[in-house]
Amino acid sequence: MNDENLIPLSKRSQRDRKRISKMGNDAFRAKCKRTGEIKEAINVLLKMEIPGSDKTGAEALASKLFQLVLKKDDVSAFKALMEYSGQKPTDKLEITSVDKTITDLQNYIKGKKNGKKSK
Repeated sequence: MNDENLIPLSKRSQRDRKRISKMGNDAFRAKCKRTGEIKEAINVLLKMEIPGSDKTGAEALASKLFQLVLKKDDVSAFKALMEYSGQKPTDKLEITSVDKTITDLQNYIKGKKNGKKSK
């Protein structure tokens, strides 16, 4: 594709903008539908009972992940197992106290924004 052939939406007609927007919306809906269908199929497989076993798909998957962790020291299997079990470490940091230095720095910055001179 050539950059000279690209026309910004702001320079296109109202009709072209609507047509392009509709194509984007249609593609987004189709993707969401496919994603939903995949999730539904996975959920069916996880709930299904494994033939010749008394385990469901979810139980068999958890068991296999656990075996990979124990036998092969598979770190990605360990992470998946921990995440699925709800024991994934949090990605958020909770601040329980604010150091006086931080408060002083915030006040200094606020003073600069308001045009006040520092001491």
